[in-house]
Parts: sequence; structure tokens; C-alpha cells
Amino acid sequence: MSSLGQHRESASVWDSLSDELVVRVILQGLELEDVLHLSRVCRRFNVLVSFSEQIWRYLTQSKFDVSLKTRDQSWNKFFRVEFERQRYRWRQKRLVRVLDVRSELAATQSVLDSNRSLLKRELARKEALETDIAEIKRTRKAQGATTLWEPVAVRRFHQDIVEQSSVTSESREMQVRSELRLSLLQIKKHINAIRDGKQSVKTLRQKLQRLKP
Repeated sequence: MSSLGQHRESASVWDSLSDELVVRVILQGLELEDVLHLSRVCRRFNVLVSFSEQIWRYLTQSKFDVSLKTRDQSWNKFFRVEFERQRYRWRQKRLVRVLDVRSELAATQSVLDSNRSLLKRELARKEALETDIAEIKRTRKAQGATTLWEPVAVRRFHQDIVEQSSVTSESREMQVRSELRLSLLQIKKHINAIRDGKQSVKTLRQKLQRLKP
């Protein structure tokens, strides 16, 4: 886990401590880098450090190994300027990352929504094709049954027509079944794309959450 991630996990612990105890912990040997990291993820720590002269005197001495008199604020001021500069730089970098992730998330969500619409449309097309196949079968069966009750001469005449119609209906059925197979492939494709899209959206939202201070 990254150092920032570790400090983020410990932010709630710092929130539970009193101001006096936090200052005491810092004065026991907390490094400037740790103070910088913690100020990014813990607002209470940030406010406390910003207004504690005692902490800044300690950090200045430990960082530069110099002895400071209580009235000497030059190193203290320099340290604060450097701290604020680093913090501003980090905030700007984080803002850029947040904007990048938000843009990627919006694009991924748009693709996901598009695949959902395409899947809905393809499911409706599949249902229509299945209805067409059922209707073709029903019509062909009805035409065959009609000739059984007709006079021989009429039956022969109609039988020729039915046979011709049967060829046409079988050809149509084969065409519709071919379209149905293609539709099923498209449905599978959209389902897989939606599954992957959901996972990508989840990952990006988690990434965005981790970037929050």
C-alpha cells in the first residue's frame, strides 16, 4: 500500500485524539513528509498543524538541525511557505487526476448506456424474428391441412400452389433463422460489453473515491 494510502487509513485515528496528544505525538519524532501526507487526508490535522507554532519550531529544527530561539521566526516562516507550496502542488496534481478520471468515467458510462440501449433493441428484434418463424410454420401447416378437405381436382390444383408456397415459406424461414442466429450473437456481444462496462465503471468510481481528500 502507498504511504498516502496508509496515512488515509490512519486519518480516523488522528481524528479521535485530542489536540494536545496530537501535538505531543508530532514532537516525539514525526517527519515533515508525514505531516504533509496527513494534512492531505485529515482536515483536523491540517487545521491543527497550520496554527501550531510549537509544531513548526520542532519541524524546522529537526529538518535543518538548527537551534532556534523562540523569537526567531525566519526558519519557521520559510518552512510554512515550503509546506504550503508542496500542498498546493499536490492539490493541483490531484485535481488533474480527478478531472481525468471523471472524464474517463463519463465516457465509459456513455458506452455502457449505449450498449444497454443496443441490447434492448436487439432483444426486441429477436422476439420479432421468433414470432415470424412461428407464423411461417403456422401458415404452412394451415395451407397443408386445407387441401385434405377439397375435391380431388381442386386439391391437385391447390396442392401445386401449396407446394410452390411451401418452397417460398421454407426459404423465408431459413432467412429468418439466419437473422435470428446473427441476433443471438449480437445479444451475447452486448451482454459481455455491458458486463465489462459495469466493472470498468465500478473500478473508476473506486479510483475517484481514493482521490478524494
